[in-house]
Amino acid sequence: MRQCIRQWVLCAVGFASSGWGCLPAFDAGDGGSADGAVAGRHVDGAPSGDSSGASLDATVDSGTQGEAGPKDGAGSESADGGASTSDREAGGSCAGMMCSGSCVSPTDVHNCGSCGHDCQSLSLPHVSGPLTCGASGQCTIPVSSCAPGWGHCTTNVDDGCETDMTSMANCGSCGNYCPLAAPICTGGASGYACGLGGGCDDAGACQPVALAAMLNTPLYAAIDSTSIYWTINVTSSSDGAVMKCSERGCNNNPTTLVSGQNGPGSIAADSTSVYWTTNGGTVMKCGPGGCNNNPTMLASGQNSPVRIAVDSTSVYWTTYDFGTGVGAVMKCAAGGCNDNPTMLVSVSSSPGNLAVDSTSVYWTSYGTNAVMKCGVDGCNNNPSTLASGQQSPNGIAVDSTNVYWTNNGDGTVMKCAVGGCNNSPTTLASGQQKPNGIAVDSTSVYWTNNGDGTVMKCAVSGCNNSPSVVASKQYFPTNIAVDSTSVYWSTTSGRVMKVAKR
Repeated sequence: MRQCIRQWVLCAVGFASSGWGCLPAFDAGDGGSADGAVAGRHVDGAPSGDSSGASLDATVDSGTQGEAGPKDGAGSESADGGASTSDREAGGSCAGMMCSGSCVSPTDVHNCGSCGHDCQSLSLPHVSGPLTCGASGQCTIPVSSCAPGWGHCTTNVDDGCETDMTSMANCGSCGNYCPLAAPICTGGASGYACGLGGGCDDAGACQPVALAAMLNTPLYAAIDSTSIYWTINVTSSSDGAVMKCSERGCNNNPTTLVSGQNGPGSIAADSTSVYWTTNGGTVMKCGPGGCNNNPTMLASGQNSPVRIAVDSTSVYWTTYDFGTGVGAVMKCAAGGCNDNPTMLVSVSSSPGNLAVDSTSVYWTSYGTNAVMKCGVDGCNNNPSTLASGQQSPNGIAVDSTNVYWTNNGDGTVMKCAVGGCNNSPTTLASGQQKPNGIAVDSTSVYWTNNGDGTVMKCAVSGCNNSPSVVASKQYFPTNIAVDSTSVYWSTTSGRVMKVAKR
C-alpha cells in the first residue's frame, strides 16, 4: 500500500516511476483526488490519501478514456475495460495492458487494442483462416486467410475478403487488371493469373477461353463445323457487324464478315452460309468465307424480325408487328425466295425464339406464355400448343425426341416430347437465375443463367434437379451453342467464350 501511495504522489506531480507506467500529463485534479485521464495507457490509481478516501480508477486500455466505477462488495473498484483493483495492483512493470489479471500486448489477437477485443471471434465474408492483430491495435486479415478466389482489397476489416480474385479487374491480386492480350482470369485455388484460359483448375474442371474480348455488345452466336459467328448489335447503320473466329481461336483478332448493318440481331449458320436478321426489317446471308461486304438480302419489309433458325433447305424467322400486335413465323429457301417469303403461321401474340427439326418449327410465345409448334410446310394457320401456362418462356432447342426451353420468369428448364406431352412438360431444373439461351447435344442440355453469370448443364434424361456448372463468373451470358467438343456463349461484357466439354 505504501508503494501505491508513493506512486500516486509521483504521478500527481508529473514524474514517472521506472517500475510503474504513469503518464507525465496525468492530472491529479483538485483536492488531491484524480478526476481525469488521458488517452493511452493509464496507471490504475492507488488511494489518493485525502479525507474522503477517494481513489484513482483509470482504465487500462488502448486509446480509450477510463471512468471510475463503483465499488463492489469486496471493496475493489471496477472500470470500463474490465480491469479490477487486483489487476492494477498486480500490474507492476507491465508494458502493455492489464486484462483480467494478466499483462497482455496491445497486439494480442484476443485483446487487440483493448481488453476483450477478440479478432478470432469475428465472422467475416469469405474469410476461412485466422485473423491477426496489427501494430496499430486493429484486426487484420492475412492473405492466406481468405477463401480461395477471394481477397481483401479495402481498408475496412469488416468487409472480410470482399474482392473476387478471379475477375478481370482483380486477377490473383488487388488491382491486377487483365489486359486485352490476355483477356481472361484463369486458374484455381493455388492461384489465378491473366491468360487465354483453356487449362484445368485444381479440381480438374476445364476453364473457359475468351475467343474474342473487348467487343461492342456481341449479341447472338452460331457455329458451323469450323467457326463461330456473332452479331454486333449496334443500331447505327455504320456500326453493326457480323464477325467470325475460328473455333480454335483467332488471337483475339476476329474477322469482320460484314459491316454497315443496321442492328443485326439473331444469327444462324449452316455449311454454306451465315444468316441474320436486322432492325431494318431484313433477313440477310453471307458465305462463311466472306462476301466482299455485299451480303445477299433474302427478305425485306419484315416487321421487327426477332429470331432465326435454319435447316438443310430453308431459313425460318419470327416477326412481331408492334402496331397491330400480330406475330408470324416466316420461311424462305436458303438459296433465296425472290424477297417473297412464306408465312407459315400468323399469331395474335409475340413469338420469340425458335428451333427447327426435319418436320416442324417450334417457338416460345412471349404473349401467351406457351411453347408452340407448326409443320415446316405450314399448319393451316393452326399451330399446336405443346405447353401452356409457362412463365416467360425464352430460349428453345430441339433434338430428335424432345423440345427444351428456359422459363425466365420462374427459373426453370423444361422439356416436352416433340409429339406432345399432354401439356405436362418435365422440369429438368428449377431455381435457376433467369435462364436465357439453351442448346442441346446427344446427351446434355446446356443453358446460360443471366442472373448469376453461370453456364449450366443437365442430362437430357434428367439430373435430379442438380445441374452441373460448366462455367461461372460470366458477365450476363446470353446466347449459347454446342458442338461435339465444346460449349460457346457470348456475354454482354464484350466476350465470346468457349469451354471444352468434360
